[in-house]
Amino acid sequence: MQTHTTEKRRREVARWLRPSVSLMQRVGMRTKLSILIALVLIPLVIIGYFFLSVTLSDYRVARGELYGLRAVGLLTDLATEVQQHRTEVLLSARPEMEAARPKSEAEIGKLVEQIDALVQAYPQLKLEKNWPAVKELVKGLPATATEPDKKAGFAKHAKAVDALRKLTMYVGETSALVLDPAADTYFLQTILVEQAIPWIDTVSSGRALGDAWASGLGDPASNKAAMALLVDLIDTRTDTIVDRFAALARAGVKLKTRDGDMALEAVQDFTKQGRLVLESPDQKDQFAKLYELGTKALETGRALRVQLSLELQNRLEARSDAYLTRIAVLGSLSVLAAIVSMYLALGFMVATLKGISALHRALKEGTKGNLATKVEVPGTDELAEISREFERMLDVLSALVADVRSASSMVTHVGGQLVEDGQSLSQRTQSQAASLEEATSNVGEVSDTVSRNSEAAQEVSLMTRSLYEEARNASSLMEQTVDGMVALQATSGRMTEIIGTIDGIAFQTNLLALNAAVEAARAGEQGKGFAVVAAEVRSLARRSQSAAAEVRTLIAESTGRVGSTVTEIKAVNQLMTSLEAGIHEIAQNVATMAEGSAKQSIALAEVVQAVGDLDKVTIENSGLVDRTSHRSNRLMQRSRQLEEAVTHIKLRQGTTDEAMALAKRAHEQLQRVGFDAAFPLFHDRDGEFVDRDLYVFVFDRQGVYRVMGADVKKVGTSLFDAPGLDAQQLLDDAWERAEQGGGWVEYSIVNPVSGEVRGKASYILPVDANLLVGCGAYRSLGPSQ
Repeated sequence: MQTHTTEKRRREVARWLRPSVSLMQRVGMRTKLSILIALVLIPLVIIGYFFLSVTLSDYRVARGELYGLRAVGLLTDLATEVQQHRTEVLLSARPEMEAARPKSEAEIGKLVEQIDALVQAYPQLKLEKNWPAVKELVKGLPATATEPDKKAGFAKHAKAVDALRKLTMYVGETSALVLDPAADTYFLQTILVEQAIPWIDTVSSGRALGDAWASGLGDPASNKAAMALLVDLIDTRTDTIVDRFAALARAGVKLKTRDGDMALEAVQDFTKQGRLVLESPDQKDQFAKLYELGTKALETGRALRVQLSLELQNRLEARSDAYLTRIAVLGSLSVLAAIVSMYLALGFMVATLKGISALHRALKEGTKGNLATKVEVPGTDELAEISREFERMLDVLSALVADVRSASSMVTHVGGQLVEDGQSLSQRTQSQAASLEEATSNVGEVSDTVSRNSEAAQEVSLMTRSLYEEARNASSLMEQTVDGMVALQATSGRMTEIIGTIDGIAFQTNLLALNAAVEAARAGEQGKGFAVVAAEVRSLARRSQSAAAEVRTLIAESTGRVGSTVTEIKAVNQLMTSLEAGIHEIAQNVATMAEGSAKQSIALAEVVQAVGDLDKVTIENSGLVDRTSHRSNRLMQRSRQLEEAVTHIKLRQGTTDEAMALAKRAHEQLQRVGFDAAFPLFHDRDGEFVDRDLYVFVFDRQGVYRVMGADVKKVGTSLFDAPGLDAQQLLDDAWERAEQGGGWVEYSIVNPVSGEVRGKASYILPVDANLLVGCGAYRSLGPSQ
C-alpha cells in the first residue's frame, strides 16, 4: 500500500506545472515538437543576431574612427601649414620667407579642397555646419600678407589654428575617436587629436616669436614675457605627451621610439635654447640657433605625428578587419548553427514522429487482435527501448494467448473423449441395472419356491424328482447370478478407473487454469480477461473434481456391496449345491430338508434385499454418470467458448488447434497425392504446410524423419539424435496414438526457431503401417513435465 502511494505521488504533477502539462496534453505531438524546435531556434537566432549586431556596430565605429582619423590628419596638416604661413607672413621681410609663402598658400588651398571632398564623402562626421566658417577663416589668411599690421595677421592665424584645433576635437567626437574603448588607440588618438596641434602650435609660435624678437619687431619686454610663457607651455605640453607615451607603453603598444625620441629631444633642445635667449637676449647668434632648433622641432614633431597617425590607422584598420572577420565567422557560424540545428531538429522530429507512429500502428494492430505485428524503431533512445519492451510484451502476450488457446483446444478434445466415455459408461450402467432387475425378480421367485417347499415339506418326498429339477434350475440361475455379479464387480472397477481418469483430467485442468491465472497476473492489466477465464476454468475443474470424488465414493460403496453380494450369492450357490445333494437324501431325512428349506428361505430373503440394494446403487450410479456426462459437456462448451474468444487473435506462434488442422491437411494431402508428391510441399517455407513455428513431420517406426518441415536437412536423421528429447517415449506414445486412429502426444524438444527446449503437444495420424504424420505446437511455459 505504501509502495502504491509512493508511486502515485511520484506520478502526480506539481501544482504549478499542471496548466502547462494540461495544455501539452491537448496538443498533438507534431505541434509540441514544432514548439520545442521554435523555442530552441528562436533564442539561437536572437543571440546570433545580437552578437552580429554588436560586432557590426563595432565595425562601423572602427570605420568611423578611420574616417575621423583621416579628417584629423587633414585638419592637423592644414593647421601646420597655417602655422608655417603665419611664420612666413610674420617674417615676410626676409626674401626666403616671402619666396616660400606662395608654396604654403598653394598647400593650404590643396588641403582645403581635400577637406571639402572629405566633408562630402563622410557626412557621418557632421562637418557641414562647422567647416564652412573655418574654411572662410583659412581662405582669408593669404590676404594678411599684404596687411601692414603684422599683429592682426598673427591673430587671424592664431584664430584659424584654434578653430582647426576645435574642429579636430569635434571630429574626434563625431567619429567616436576620442571615445575609443581600447587603451592603445585611445592614447594614440589623444596625442593626435588633443595634443598634437597645440604642441606644434606652441613650438611654431615660439620659433616665430624668437625670430620676430631677433628682427626687432615688438616690445622686447613683451617679447621676453611671451617667450617665457611659451617655453613653459611647451614644456608642459611636452610632459603631457611624454605621459601619453608612457601610458602607451603600459598598454602594450610598441612604437618605433626613434622619431618620438628625436621629436622630444628636439623640443627639449628648443626650450633650453629659449631659456638661454631669455637669459642673453642681446646675443643674436642665440636667436639664430633658436630658430634652427625650432625648425628641427617642428619637422621632427610633424614626423612623429605622421608616424602616430599611421600607427593609429593601422591599428584601427586591423580592428576593423578583425571585426569584419568576426562578422563573417559569426555569420557563417550562425547560419551553420541554424542549418545544423534545423537539420538536427527536423531529424529529431521525424525520428520521434516515426517512432510514435510505429508504436501507434502496433497498438492499433494489437487492439484488433493482431499480436503478430512487429514493432521496429531503430536506434538506442528511449522510444527505441520502449519499442523493444513493447515487442517483448507482444512476444509474452502472444505466448500466453497461444498457451491458453492450446490448453482450451486440448481441454475441448479431452472433454469430447470424456463425454464419449461417460455416455458409454451410462449405457453399461443402464444395462447393469436391467440385469440386476432381472436378477432380483429371479431371486424373488426362488425365495417363493423355497417358502412353498418349506410349507410343503411333507410333500417333498412325492416331488423329489421335480424338486431335483427345480434345484438344478436354481443352481444354474445362481451360477448366472454369480457371473453377473462378477461382471458387475468388474464394471464397478472400470467405473472407478474412469472416475480416476475424470479426476486426473480435472486436476490437470485445475493446474492449467492455475498456470493461466499466474501468467495473467504477470501480464497485469492486459491479463485481466484471461484471469477471469482461468478462474472460471479452475472453478469448473474443482466442481468436476468434487463430483468425481463423490462418484468415486458411491462406486466404492457400490463395489463393496457388490462384493458382499457376490460372497452371499456364492454362499447361496453352495447352499443350492447342498440342496441338490439333499434332494437325493430327502426321502431319508425330511425333517432335515424342512430345516434346510427354512434356512434357504431366510437366506433368499436376505439375497432379495441385497440385490434390491444393489439395484438401487446401480440406478444411483447411472444418475451420477449422467450428471458427470452433463458436466463434462458443460466443461467442453466453456472450453470451446474460451477457444472461440481467442481464436480471432493473430499470434506469433502456432497453437494446438492450428497444429491439429495442419496435421489433418497434411494427412489428406498424403492420401490424395502420395508421399513423393507431398514431400516438396511439406518443405516449402512459403507454402501452406509451414506456418510460423508450425511444420509437418513424418517419421517411421524406427524414429527416422522422412519429412521435417522445419529443416529439410534433418530428413534422414533420427529422433534419438534430437537434444532434450526422450525419443523412445515419444516413439512409443506416437505409435500408440496412431494405432488408435490418431491423437495427442506431449513431450519436450528443442524449438528450431528459438533454439530453446520447450514443451510440445503434437497431433499424430497414421499414414500406413510404417509411417505417421504429425504437427505440434510449442508451449511457452517451459519443458513438458
